[in-house]
Amino acid sequence: MQIEIIKAAVLLTDGCDKVSLSTKFPCPFVPEFLPSQPPLRLDFDTTKDTAVEYCRQYLGIEPEVKDVRTTSPKHFGKKEV
Repeated sequence: MQIEIIKAAVLLTDGCDKVSLSTKFPCPFVPEFLPSQPPLRLDFDTTKDTAVEYCRQYLGIEPEVKDVRTTSPKHFGKKEV
């Protein structure tokens, strides 16, 4: 089975990083108040400061990144080609 990822989002925290992947599959649970069916989302944690590179290397996608760390952040700019 192949899962097509349409979006990757990374939340950088002071603990582990959090990755959220949106797929082309429809979500199996749709609340009545939503106008349309959202995509199926897959969420997992990674070791601190590894989620961005994980998405790039293993998923082949540049994630959207939100940094909520209170400690000094590491630079995660796009790689130069």
